Amino acid sequence: MVISIRKVISLLLVMVLLSTGLEVFAKSAHSSDDSLMTIEEGEKLARESVPLLKDFIRSKVYVDDLLKSEQFEIVFDHKNDEYWDIRINFDAKKKEIIQYEDKITYTPTEIISKQRLTRAAAKKVADSFITNVSNSNFSRTKYVEESQLLGRELVNSNDGFTHSFLYLRYENNTPVRYHDEYNNFAGKPQFFNGVHIAVDIFGNVKRYTYKWDYDLIFPKPIKALSKIEILEKLEQQKPFILEYQPIHSASNGMDEHIPSIRFAPTTLDAETGSVRSYVYLDTGHSTRSTEPLTSNELAAKPSPIPSGQHITEKNAIDILNKMFALPKGKISSYSVLYEWKMEWELQFQIVTDNRSYSVFSSVNSITGEVNSYEMKPNTNTNKKVKLTNQQAKQQAISFVKKHYPWLTHKLYLEEYGLPKSNFYKYHFVQKHSGLDVVGGEIIIHIDSESGAIKHFSKGKSVAEEAPTQLVDLKIAKNQLLNNVNLQLVYNIVLEIWLGDSIVSNEEMYDLELSELYTNEDFTLKKRVEFVYKMYDEPSNQEVFLDAVSGQWRNKYNGRSVSLNNEKLNDIEGLPEYEAIQLMSAYGGLRGESGSMKPNQLITKGELFKMISYAISDGYVNITPPLVNFGVSPFEDVGFGSDYYPYAYATLAYDLIEVKETKLYLDRHVTREEITSMLINVLDEEERDEYKKIIKINFNDEKGINNKEDAALAVGLGLLRANDGNFMPEKELTRAEAANAVYQFMIAYSLLKQREYGSD
Repeated sequence: MVISIRKVISLLLVMVLLSTGLEVFAKSAHSSDDSLMTIEEGEKLARESVPLLKDFIRSKVYVDDLLKSEQFEIVFDHKNDEYWDIRINFDAKKKEIIQYEDKITYTPTEIISKQRLTRAAAKKVADSFITNVSNSNFSRTKYVEESQLLGRELVNSNDGFTHSFLYLRYENNTPVRYHDEYNNFAGKPQFFNGVHIAVDIFGNVKRYTYKWDYDLIFPKPIKALSKIEILEKLEQQKPFILEYQPIHSASNGMDEHIPSIRFAPTTLDAETGSVRSYVYLDTGHSTRSTEPLTSNELAAKPSPIPSGQHITEKNAIDILNKMFALPKGKISSYSVLYEWKMEWELQFQIVTDNRSYSVFSSVNSITGEVNSYEMKPNTNTNKKVKLTNQQAKQQAISFVKKHYPWLTHKLYLEEYGLPKSNFYKYHFVQKHSGLDVVGGEIIIHIDSESGAIKHFSKGKSVAEEAPTQLVDLKIAKNQLLNNVNLQLVYNIVLEIWLGDSIVSNEEMYDLELSELYTNEDFTLKKRVEFVYKMYDEPSNQEVFLDAVSGQWRNKYNGRSVSLNNEKLNDIEGLPEYEAIQLMSAYGGLRGESGSMKPNQLITKGELFKMISYAISDGYVNITPPLVNFGVSPFEDVGFGSDYYPYAYATLAYDLIEVKETKLYLDRHVTREEITSMLINVLDEEERDEYKKIIKINFNDEKGINNKEDAALAVGLGLLRANDGNFMPEKELTRAEAANAVYQFMIAYSLLKQREYGSD
């Protein structure tokens, strides 16, 4: 399939028009062309496929005129609920439903009264819905188990608590994979083929997306090498990357960097095992210089600002002005000093005689080092491109040499072949002792019209005393080979062509912005290949492989972990089974030797950890602050403690109120204590509103310090009241605590949905 640049621009315009709500009321938009589905035919198909539509009426139609009406959307409003609508998108050419979105607002009483579906029940709902809506191609899809992994995909705070399922397209019993999940074109994932569906805990289908590329041509099946043979090829090619992996909870309170080893993400020919090389149109493909910016440092690192005091907001803005030459004008500030993060978050406007600029930045309040900077707008976007890639590159290099002369001998320029429409993008990758420093890049975006720095961010450097001796590299490589994530797939490649010639890697980097987007011969082509795809992470855990010890370690705290997910043998049949499974998948609750010990009492440390994961959808990314300049605020929770980041997260999120200097993380937790922590997540207005609706009297209310919080906890299903008693002093088991947090996640997401449901 060939996509012209005009077609790409049309697609982008369509997305803009649809997002702004350009409304076209229902008429026979397609009646002149019998090959296209009419709006009436689309509504008929929807009502035959979606039983829920019996209580809805058609209200609006959005037609994609720029694509010759090949797609349109019908909005159905509920007869009795102004905040509930269903939006269905159609492919008029293929006469299919391609997207479905259900927007519904729940009230707290409905949250309490409705029965909540297990994942197994939600899967049955998904299967039934897809069978009704999808065409015969659904038989060529397979449900992939990896999509049921419990994590961020399972929870969506704007859409309610949902179970998400993915059915991938299969050809010749081989999955058709994404080009790469994180590589996008025009902000949209490119090559997903199949069905993605989300079902909420009440059995409602919230989202349905059906994508099927009919123009793909699949190569004839060949005899593929076995995985053992592919591993032998890998051993010969050794596509390994050595780098410093940062961990955030080191014993001294500072970030540490540990030598790690991983595979370079690689695509291998399924028949020969040779490494494939592609030209991709995305912002993730780059080339790196083989030599650092300079052979030696240009100057010594300046002495840090004397510690003991935070710099003022004026100091921080003066530092920005010195680095970026801010426009002169009146400044209106919305900045905040976060002492616990040692950071000024600067948001201010500069009003000049001609225009207004918005500045967003963060500055270390102790050292005065700029962590990030962005100003909008930088230039008049109506002007034609002025800077070439070479000019912008030299400007970025000069900036780094001027402001970071002590790092230039460790920085390697990484260029991105195709800039965005109005800026060039450069990464200066930091290497220490020959290893890349993960998260240590200096990132600079240069405005292609004015040459101004549009965006700047700087990662952290490796301490000079960081370990450099890789004593067990062979063991580490064997570990990688034993746990490599290899998948035999049909891989879809997007190529850049000028006229009749494919653009090579070298040519792509030399293309100027104006040349690319004004060239009538510019086209994009899709090609399908039968390959092995290798992924750099061997499991769905956040882990890395220590290049010194050969052990798998947690990316967050550096602890040794096992990649073998042991089946928990003591939770089958428990009412809290799903809750424990979710908390275990998040990493918030750990078992040992196949046992979760559900009846063992929960400790405060375990609960802090579980809540931290729950409120961040299973992906905790908390850097413990150096409070009081390297001294922990808690006498019994040092920086080396496994629970320190979680304890501090709950403090930062206002879940706990520390009146003393100890947290007593080994103490057990009462029902009233967990109630206080979870209800505190709601803002005051939410708490006040729901307390008016949910009122429950308890027989033992004299022993309850906060009766309204207790009623809300029971009303929302976080805890149960047996025989009318709340039992505030009763200590919770691990199973009960996991269920309370699990039910809170459900209720909180639905309450948030109620708040934003009418948007």
